[in-house]
Amino acid sequence: MLDFTTLPTPVIKSFYQLRKGDVVETTTGKLYAFDRIPKGAKNWYGKSIRDGKSYRIRLMMGANFNVVGSYNFPRKIVAPIIPSQNDANNLTTGDLFVIKHGRGDNAELFRYVRSTGKKIIGVNPLTNKTYNIDKSFTFTKVGNLPY
Repeated sequence: MLDFTTLPTPVIKSFYQLRKGDVVETTTGKLYAFDRIPKGAKNWYGKSIRDGKSYRIRLMMGANFNVVGSYNFPRKIVAPIIPSQNDANNLTTGDLFVIKHGRGDNAELFRYVRSTGKKIIGVNPLTNKTYNIDKSFTFTKVGNLPY
């Protein structure tokens, strides 16, 4: 059961007046802490005061909500992301390194062999196939990955 602050008198609000943390009493008598309304506004998301789980609740257009209290959602702690450094000049023979490429979070693992003028020669450790990799990619040693 979640702790929330009770208002002295219930307040009637429409769906666009609700704020995150408002404790809403539904027509069935259940209490939910209002979280958000996603795009499309067909449902709203709330955290049950009884069991602490999040639920998607059908939104009735034109319906008013009975707000009986307020709940403070815990703040999410976001770990800072360390920017990746380019280890292209620090690689030695046998080092495992990763290159990130493409639009998404695609990455490939290689073992360093040697460097030429504009390319780095690496071997895929799974298939033992040799690749000539352009130095324009960001090379990160496996030991220096931020996660």
